[in-house]
Amino acid sequence: MLNELRRTVRARGVVAAALCAARAVRRIAVDVRTDLVLVKSLTVAGAGQSPETFRAEVIDAPDHEWIATLPAAWRADAAIMNRFRRYIDNRFGCVLVRENGEPIGYFWWTSRDGGAFGGHPHFKRLGISLSDEDAWLFDLYVSPEHRGKGKPAACLRLAEAEGHRRGFRRAMFCVLAENLPARALYSRLGWKTEASESAVVIGRRLLIGRFGMFIDAFTRRPHGFDFAPIVRWTLRRRAPISAVARAESRS
Repeated sequence: MLNELRRTVRARGVVAAALCAARAVRRIAVDVRTDLVLVKSLTVAGAGQSPETFRAEVIDAPDHEWIATLPAAWRADAAIMNRFRRYIDNRFGCVLVRENGEPIGYFWWTSRDGGAFGGHPHFKRLGISLSDEDAWLFDLYVSPEHRGKGKPAACLRLAEAEGHRRGFRRAMFCVLAENLPARALYSRLGWKTEASESAVVIGRRLLIGRFGMFIDAFTRRPHGFDFAPIVRWTLRRRAPISAVARAESRS
């Protein structure tokens, strides 16, 4: 898009380039997403609730060579691998969940000051402030062929147990408000909604929220401009037709 605008400026002038940019912006999808921040107190009781066949393999400092040891189906998924590489570069910790020795899922975690850049980027985007006793979980995943039969719940209990083993008092993570099946699972396991935060989504990667502008999930510093009025205006116009509103109106 930028190259097209430069060519237009050189060939037809600034006014034509502005009109070209306006047409391009109109083609970009704009929507609203709402993230819910969930929290649960970690206790000894949660440590023994996963089946004996389930084990957690902790990798505190995974590197890029470690990726080669993962299941072939995960390595063939470009989205998973892109996330893993970003997490490794940010120096987050990973826990593989194994059933009878076979990896069936994983989750990543960090603390308030963990990672290469001081915590998870969600902290800034969602305006979250963690204490030294809080663990932040993210990207909880179970392979499709292993979903159901209580396995996602067992994986989440392992995450809770690992957090307790490391001395954390609470675990936190976020989930999309429109992900109703996941929210139902977390609610059954005792997770509570502590906060919610809405953002305007432009295209696939640009999020504009109360705390700034963010590209994807790993922009390290938010933009300094106050985007709250834009968010409020967009929420008033788009929220009634959003997927979240439709889903909740049916429930």
